This record gives sequence, C-alpha cells and structure tokens, in this order.
Amino acid sequence: MPEEMILDSLGPEYDEAEDWESDDAFAEADDSVEDLGERAQRRRRRNGRYRPGRGVRGMTVRDGDGRARNVAFPARLATDAETNRGLASQEVARRGLEERIDRLEARNRQQLKNSSSVSGIVTLLLGGGLTAFSLFKAQQAAAGSGSLLNKWADQSTAQMATLSSVSQLAATGAKMLVTGRYHRSGIGIAADAFAAVQIAGFTVASFQPSSTVSKHTVVSNEDGRNRVAASPGAADGDLIYDTTAQTWFVLSRDFVSNALTAVPQPTNAAAA
Repeated sequence: MPEEMILDSLGPEYDEAEDWESDDAFAEADDSVEDLGERAQRRRRRNGRYRPGRGVRGMTVRDGDGRARNVAFPARLATDAETNRGLASQEVARRGLEERIDRLEARNRQQLKNSSSVSGIVTLLLGGGLTAFSLFKAQQAAAGSGSLLNKWADQSTAQMATLSSVSQLAATGAKMLVTGRYHRSGIGIAADAFAAVQIAGFTVASFQPSSTVSKHTVVSNEDGRNRVAASPGAADGDLIYDTTAQTWFVLSRDFVSNALTAVPQPTNAAAA
C-alpha cells in the first residue's frame, strides 16, 4: 500500500503523536546535555569569560501537507535564561574592569604625590638650609655698603639656594605638563611656595640699589683699627677714622698674606 494511503488512514491522531514524539525528542536531548552544559558553564566562569553551554538546536514545523518535521539550526540558539546569565556576567566583568582601572588611577596619583613629596623634602632641606646660612652670613657683615637684602643676595649660598628653588619649580611644571594635573602633595605644595618666595626675594635683592653710598667706622687708636680690619664684615675699601690721629684710613687687602690692613690716607695739607 502506498505511504500516502497509510498516512491518510491514520488521520490526525498520527500527526499529534508525531508532534509529541518530536517535542519529547528535543526535551530529552536538552535534558541529556543539561548536566554537561552546567559543568561547562562553571568551568567557563572560572576562566572569566561567558560562553553559551546550552541552547535550542532546532524546532518542529509543519509543511504544506500538514506534516510535522524537525528543522535543525546551524548553531544553537540561546534561551532567555542563558541570555540573561550572559548579560549578567558581562555586567560583572565590566564592573570588575572599572574597579581595576580606578585602583590603577589611584595608584598612579599616589606615586605622583610620593615623587613630589620626595623632591619637596630635598628642596626644603637643601634650599632652606642654604637660605638660612646665607642670611646668617649677611647679618654678620657689619661693615661695608648695602642693605641686609643686598648682602644676602651677594652670598654664594643664596645663589645655590636659588638654583635649587628653580629646579623645584621646573620639576613641578614638567610633571603638570606630562600628567595634566597638579600633584596636590602637602610637602610638594610647601616646597613650591618656598621656592617661589625664595626666587622672588633673590630677584628683588639683585636689582635693588644700595641704600648707602659709603660707610665708615670711628676708632680712637691703632688697636681699634686692627679690630675693624679683623672683623668678619670687613671688606676692601671700608673707611676708618682715627680720632686720636685725626686721620682717615682705608682697608686694603694684602695679596701675600690675604689680610686686611688699615692704610692711612693723605690729608690735603700733606698733599700740598
């Protein structure tokens, strides 16, 4: 008997049975791979990436004659639950990556602060010490012309401190140019402020004119002249007036002994 006559004799009950058998076949196939899919998903979670382990491999459709047949997909089609799990795992991965980036940025900012603190400590110790020493030497210069600020600027230690301050500000500017941000370190800010004030003071002192043209010391005897010549602030050209001898003396440095001596100046009467 032809196949068409057999199918017609079975009637709609055969079609329904065939549909149920197809659905049961897909259900059994899905159940058989469920355990394997779950184990594969656990392994993939440990690897840190999401890959579909389950899905629909096909579907049952009816043709023009009303017959049901199974149609297989080229690849597995993910279910809704699996799609939601995949999106959830991607969100977790995105948040983890964002946290790692935030930690990396925080670590870079901390390294920038640490480097600024180190350079700031060096500037404060070196530049501050040299500036204090130069001010101390300037205060000891009791003789000679010029104000305290002029004498401070003339000290070699003050020039070395200014060079250290320039290096501090140059390093800060270079870091801002490279990173695009200020370091915001407490020690670094203090060092930058000190460097700016020190450079400004040295610049003003370098261009400030002397407040006095000349200065002289009055003594009453030869011992007084010797004490003035041996004083820490004595310099070539300083004037000394001896009231007992009523004579002006000028300090002159001996190139052999490198010592200052008071040389009498001729008066107008003696010159005549």
